Amino acid sequence: MGKGRPDLISLRQQIQIRKNEVKTTSLEEKKILKMEDLDLSIANITEDEGVNQKLRESIFDFINYTATSKLWYGEHFQKVFEILGNGENANQYTSYYNEYLKLVGVNPKTARRYRKRYQYYRDLKNENLKSLIAVISDEDIEYLDKNPDFLNRLTIEYEDKKITKDEFKSLKKLEYKESIVVTDDIEILPAFNIEDFSMKLGEVQEKVKEIRITEKNSSKINELQKYLIKIEKVLQEIN
Repeated sequence: MGKGRPDLISLRQQIQIRKNEVKTTSLEEKKILKMEDLDLSIANITEDEGVNQKLRESIFDFINYTATSKLWYGEHFQKVFEILGNGENANQYTSYYNEYLKLVGVNPKTARRYRKRYQYYRDLKNENLKSLIAVISDEDIEYLDKNPDFLNRLTIEYEDKKITKDEFKSLKKLEYKESIVVTDDIEILPAFNIEDFSMKLGEVQEKVKEIRITEKNSSKINELQKYLIKIEKVLQEIN
């Protein structure tokens, strides 16, 4: 193992240890949500209110445990990301990070959503918004990642009041409609994200390593080489 290269096997063992710790921790100690934060009426599926009450408690435990697990994964991948982003080999962190994700069997985009959910939950001061972040879908987390101004707006508008998942989705739809700009043959590119760009370059690097040059794909290889030269040229102009 090269000098400065993180011990990926050790990191993989750490994730299993933490998984076991999560399993052995009592649910009471891990509750990050409150029953009043959620609409548990979906559990009212019988005619017996006593049974429905137990079902509401059960579904609350399930939702809470799922939310807690996602936040734990986010915290874990954030720590690994920071470990690999420091030290003398920091410029190679993307390759190492992707290698680690392969070891634990997690897609880079999935890991990013975990990390973003954790970051939002960690940084938000509003407890109501923290609860919302814990339970919204992965698609919603990805939306917030691509639209940071929307989260800033929620932070201001809902500083002293609650927001439900349904309200969040309605606001998201409204925000999307308002963000559409009519243009004439003008391509609007998304905001540049250096982390996404670095991750994609890392993915390309891994795919290039697996290429087997044959007579059939030689023209495609030449085309790929031209694009790589263009990318290198643009990067030189930027720097």
